[in-house]
Amino acid sequence: MDNQKNEITLKNWYQVDFRIANPDLLVEPGKVRKIFSIMEELKEKKLIDMWFFLREKSKLRIRWHSLKKEETKKEIETLSNNFNVEIIKEPNPSFKDDLEDYPPIAPFSDYSEKNEEAFPNSAAIETFADIMSRETNISIIVTGIVGNIELIKTTIHCLQVQVALLYNMIAKH
Repeated sequence: MDNQKNEITLKNWYQVDFRIANPDLLVEPGKVRKIFSIMEELKEKKLIDMWFFLREKSKLRIRWHSLKKEETKKEIETLSNNFNVEIIKEPNPSFKDDLEDYPPIAPFSDYSEKNEEAFPNSAAIETFADIMSRETNISIIVTGIVGNIELIKTTIHCLQVQVALLYNMIAKH
């Protein structure tokens, strides 16, 4: 669905920002683990069916798909308090990236993307969200089961090779 800001909003997709770093942008890994635990708990409770994350400097932006928006929002707030992780609700002047225009803080909002070349329509955004959700799931499995840095590096390398091949195929046509 399009809105006045030339953005496309995905139905039943939402986002929220968590603080994961200090003002010097040093990431606190314990916070990231807690946020991942929150999202996995939401999956177990069947409040969400897929999710992914993007690091935005001092923030971890979480996007998820749910047919239970209000129930999920309430549970995220509860679990965030229980796990002692901060949902960013307004800019904090101590964090320079909070004051920048892009990406704006998303306390709890619908998931939207600017209508631009990478995201010309909702189908492109849905494809992106699906790929990122699958990649997040794979990354969590790989790091959780083995914690093997060599396996992680090999997986990243193989994904890069696949993407490069597909890019070259598309770029030549």
